[in-house]
Amino acid sequence: MSSLPATVVYQQFEEPVSDLSGLLGKHIIYTYSNGWEYEIYYKNSDTVDYRVRSGLVGGRVVKGQKVSIKQLQTTLPSETIEGSDRETSMYMISWVEPTGTSVVQVLNLNRREVRRVILFPDWVMKEPL
Repeated sequence: MSSLPATVVYQQFEEPVSDLSGLLGKHIIYTYSNGWEYEIYYKNSDTVDYRVRSGLVGGRVVKGQKVSIKQLQTTLPSETIEGSDRETSMYMISWVEPTGTSVVQVLNLNRREVRRVILFPDWVMKEPL
């Protein structure tokens, strides 16, 4: 008995429009629990400039890094901060550097939190600069 392949229906999804006005133009300095410190400037909807202030590749400065920036839709309620209600402002920024390093950053601006995953190629770990 042979079975027929299942019919697959593809549905086109439209990407929601991201409102990046709460992020663009911001300059942020942050330090991770391991002591690594970074500084980043969200220049426009597809570009950041950043400097590694300390850590494995401390001293590295990158200008004009192309990125993907998306506003995240959350189920978190609006927060009351400093006496005013504000929508939760969360963004995901991702990029791949010419070195092969991949970065994904999630920002919650209301809570002043930065979460990041950095995947370094093996050669960067062996010879950071």
